[in-house]
Amino acid sequence: MGGRGTYSTGQEPEQKYHAVGEIDGVKILEPIDGKQWRLPEENHSSTAYILLHPDGTFKRYREYNEDHTAKFDIDYHPEDKALGTGKRPILHIHEYHMKKGTLVREPARFMTEEEYTTYKRFFVNVPEGAYLP
Repeated sequence: MGGRGTYSTGQEPEQKYHAVGEIDGVKILEPIDGKQWRLPEENHSSTAYILLHPDGTFKRYREYNEDHTAKFDIDYHPEDKALGTGKRPILHIHEYHMKKGTLVREPARFMTEEEYTTYKRFFVNVPEGAYLP
């Protein structure tokens, strides 16, 4: 789990995260420095990671493509700008795609009921139905 390209150049990447547990086989990561509450853009050892807020509530689930780049995020926070949810936190998805060699994160979209059902086991301390507009 390091910067882009460090594995391909034979360099051992600087560790920025450590696993603090897991949910249904998916590692829960925390930043080592306690500051960067994000997940790695690339991954070389797992197909997904989970990030929790400091209070233990679900924050983000990120799944990775076969090429180790981010595929999509499921986030739990207010998303007023893209989804019009005001200050109410809501589960939503951001998909990723490559554009001219750069990984681009798409604007938020609402989750489907099927997506919610598939991933709800990861949504620690999130109210039932928190994906509904």
